[in-house]
Amino acid sequence: MLPFVPEGIQDALDIGCSEGRFGEALQSARGCRVTGVEPFPAAAALAKTRLYKVFCSSAESFLSSHEGKFDVIFFNDVLEHLVDPWAQLRACCRLLKSPGGLIIASLPNIRFLFALQEIVFRRDFPYEDAGIFDRTHLRFFTSKSMISVLESSGFEVLRRQGINGLESRRYTWANRLTLRHFEDMLFPQFVTVARLR
Repeated sequence: MLPFVPEGIQDALDIGCSEGRFGEALQSARGCRVTGVEPFPAAAALAKTRLYKVFCSSAESFLSSHEGKFDVIFFNDVLEHLVDPWAQLRACCRLLKSPGGLIIASLPNIRFLFALQEIVFRRDFPYEDAGIFDRTHLRFFTSKSMISVLESSGFEVLRRQGINGLESRRYTWANRLTLRHFEDMLFPQFVTVARLR
């Protein structure tokens, strides 16, 4: 995620910061202050040893009540766990510095080739402990709907990029032969960078 973070940020908010490892790396790489939000007490306690500030809270509770201002808010594999990601993104609007406040979100791609293989050919939706079929996911996104959820919540999408993609020549040629129509299927995750309108 660090290559997606612009230089010069001072205050960042990491929603679902877990034990604070990403925020710690971000503070080191960009010299900024990272505030974390984490609902699980044990993870939040570890994050407190690494980050500027940590709130043990759900995303919904924090976003509805906090008064601070941030240059960027991160949702690293978090939006798919929220009941209403649209409402939480709208709540971010008042917490971002204007102009130029950013949302940077990574989301699993339900249109990933291997995920569709399970659904279409194996006729299954295998709930798992992690990954695209994580049993705690409440929402599922494609590359296209990732843009839609941000744009409909008050943001302008600046960049969208697949990460952790397939590297096989076979998949690359198949993608070229279909005029890149299936390019999004080569990535299990996408990172989207969006700016407050």
